[in-house]
Amino acid sequence: MWLLGNKNKIKQSRLPPPILEEVQKLMGKQITLEAGYVFTYGDTCHAIKPIPDWLVPHEKVHVIQQSLITPKVWWEKWLADPNFRFEQELEAYRVQYKWVCENKSESEAKKLLSDFANNLSGAMYGNIINYHKAMKKIKNDI
Repeated sequence: MWLLGNKNKIKQSRLPPPILEEVQKLMGKQITLEAGYVFTYGDTCHAIKPIPDWLVPHEKVHVIQQSLITPKVWWEKWLADPNFRFEQELEAYRVQYKWVCENKSESEAKKLLSDFANNLSGAMYGNIINYHKAMKKIKNDI
């Protein structure tokens, strides 16, 4: 899924995505743009702050994933099916980590891999994998 090209940019909106309330019903009211969470809906990344260069590849994967089945259907599946959520996020984290390894220092890549594994194994995605397994799975393709 390395279809991202060389441009490391993504369309951004500071407005809440149309699925924010549904995400909050599942994950909690603390999930907000103001708290630093980032959501991609269609071809637009919803975030208050500028998107860091190392996050763009992850969000671009979600743009591609959503384009295959429509953003509405993708988000319905993402919210309803923990296995679908995990697979979609794992694919995005793998691409993101590959970009990090190619564009950041080894120490930055190591720290970001730890952050990615912490996120993937955390509450946002339903605690469906432990940290060490998440780290191994993200690194799988590298």
